[in-house]
Amino acid sequence: MTVITPSIKLSLRAQGDNMRSPTFAILMASAASIVLGAPALAADASSGPAAADHTSAVPELVVTAQKREEALKDVPLAVAAVTQQRVEMIQAKSLADYINMVPGVSFFESAQGAGTVTIRGINAGGVASTVGIYVDQIPYGSSSALADGAFLAADVDPFDMQRVEVLKGPQGTLYGAGALGGVINYVTEPPSTSGDGGRLEAGFDGVSRGDTGWDVKGALNAPINDKLALRLTGYDQDTPGFIDDPINGVTNLNRSNIYGGRISLLYTPTSNLSVRLTMIGQSIADRAGPVEDLAVPTSATDLRPLFGRYLYSDALPSDINRDQVRYWLYNGTVNWDLGWADLVSSTSYGVLKSLQRFDFTALAGLGDFLNDNATTNKFTQEVRLTSPSGRRLEWQAGVYYTHEDADLLQILGSMPIGGRIDLSQSLPSTFEEVAGYGDVDYHFTKQLDLTVGGRIAGNRQFGGQVGESFGFPINLGTRSSNTDFTYSVSPRWKPNDDIMVYGRVATGYEPGGPNVIDIIHSPTGTPTQFGPESLINYEIGAKTEWLDRRLSLELAAFYIDWSNIQLLGTVNGVSLTTNGGKAVSSGFEFTAEARPLAGLDLSWSGAYDDAHLTEDTPPDVGGLKGDPLPYAPKFATTVTADYDWPIMDALDGFVGGDFHYMGSQGAGFGSGGVPGVRQFIMPSYTTVDLRAGVRWRKATFELFAKNVADTHAYTSVAEGFSLDGGAANPLGENFQATVITPRTVGVSVRTRW
Repeated sequence: MTVITPSIKLSLRAQGDNMRSPTFAILMASAASIVLGAPALAADASSGPAAADHTSAVPELVVTAQKREEALKDVPLAVAAVTQQRVEMIQAKSLADYINMVPGVSFFESAQGAGTVTIRGINAGGVASTVGIYVDQIPYGSSSALADGAFLAADVDPFDMQRVEVLKGPQGTLYGAGALGGVINYVTEPPSTSGDGGRLEAGFDGVSRGDTGWDVKGALNAPINDKLALRLTGYDQDTPGFIDDPINGVTNLNRSNIYGGRISLLYTPTSNLSVRLTMIGQSIADRAGPVEDLAVPTSATDLRPLFGRYLYSDALPSDINRDQVRYWLYNGTVNWDLGWADLVSSTSYGVLKSLQRFDFTALAGLGDFLNDNATTNKFTQEVRLTSPSGRRLEWQAGVYYTHEDADLLQILGSMPIGGRIDLSQSLPSTFEEVAGYGDVDYHFTKQLDLTVGGRIAGNRQFGGQVGESFGFPINLGTRSSNTDFTYSVSPRWKPNDDIMVYGRVATGYEPGGPNVIDIIHSPTGTPTQFGPESLINYEIGAKTEWLDRRLSLELAAFYIDWSNIQLLGTVNGVSLTTNGGKAVSSGFEFTAEARPLAGLDLSWSGAYDDAHLTEDTPPDVGGLKGDPLPYAPKFATTVTADYDWPIMDALDGFVGGDFHYMGSQGAGFGSGGVPGVRQFIMPSYTTVDLRAGVRWRKATFELFAKNVADTHAYTSVAEGFSLDGGAANPLGENFQATVITPRTVGVSVRTRW
């Protein structure tokens, strides 16, 4: 089992400090509970072990990947689960700290909160996300290709999570649109009526060649009576910067602040009925991302800093936030055990806001800066029935409805910001989908069963453009509609309790949509719509346990055929989404975990993935048959070792470390006009993280060092438009790369009660 114990659009954040007060109130309430001596908690699900786990067996996990609770080792698809214990151990504070260690997954971010997740290589540079993101199975972000979902993966602080589940391969049957490559589902800690309890955490760290940062986090579980409980979670974090501006003399430009929290109320009026109400909010802001200016490349692999490592410059004022992301999620979930089936109703509403500012001074005459604002408001309603487990025939059936209103507001103007406006356009869009889905699992024998599922979905969309361009008014609009069907077939064979072998054939889709173009002035043949993209995944795998569960081994091999790929390109001089080309992704993933003796945990995981085009893309996109899909390393692997031992009564020591290798990978198709280059290739790199500490009763003190060798590496490459690049680049543009964080050393203190 896998247990890891155009438009230029991007980013989101928001103004104001109205979230700070509740955040600090939660933290202070948590601290007060400690000071006042809150009663010990016997059944707080968030607590984890009070001391090291000195048993000999590899721990088992229960997940909800298939929308019902199952042991991870019994799920007939590739699933990884990053547990709360693992998050604490590796000092993970954001998605970037742990997601790349999941086999078959890669991630890069141009700024905090503005990132792209790729699973099994399914990424071609389009603007629609190929990975579905959920928080407690609440959908996050846009389901269409009209609201920049590809660049806005939810970077939820992993504090006070039960686990983060990563489902690999298409999940079109149960999760629907956008889950082409897979799904990431954050599972938060629910309230408990069993007793008071909570946790508190504080840390301090510093970055090589950068500054220092801190974080403070708290969670409090408060039963009101035997039927009602409240859980409060809050956090505030300053992440140290390490990018300097050599032109303007500004240091630590990419320092960021993240704060937010969750409030969840659980009501259980009877033993077979529960109602959970949850509100989640988070704000992220920084003055720049982890970006470095590059010199003009002369070849696909010629990636050199322009000014030096960790140096980036543009003409935007250094005291403004270039990137802001803010979101809120509201959900009400009812669980009702009817005896013959469980009825679940989930109603949610999400608001996602982003702002990203770009330096456009290199584009003389077109303005000095671009403000790119993205807003998505999304309502969803899902109702499903699930049969009891353990019967010859198990089934579930559900209906799903979503409606989202989105807007991309782009403002091109002069410095200082707020001066002359040259272009202002709004790109409003709506997406509405109704779907029905279900699956049946028939057990022919105790050892052999077959699951078959399907989903049919119909959507209607609108895309518009309203504004003014250099004195000319704009008012355009286009509509579209699609119907899509996906299916999955999964045979499973369990010769005994320790071995499970499965096969899986599954499909996924991304809905088509409207292209917003001026049909009067655009050349004939410019497409007003783009079609849906789809893929089919063939997979075989095994999940096994050996030596009285001291050793577990998971293997999966897959082949994915991707067709009608949605791409961002130019047709007849118009920037739009188009379809073109085909691709395949084939490879294997593995995870081995061992506990050769009590307290010693070893794991080795990795993935090989050959993801490449099998047909040329349209000429303006720049991809040719055989080119690797963007941000899909052929090989990546992680080796982890942790050892816990008792020092004396109630005092344990621990040490551990991670070795991570990320293979070379291609950037997006196209090269910014560099002669003879179609796609930049980023070199492979390795990182090593170390940790050590002690646990005394319910408190933990930890010292850690990340990227101890101070590796310098790139995770993405793109064109830019800032003045420094224009001065150094005869093409009039510059090139930028995102970099991994340099050596970071810190200390963390955690306690629970």
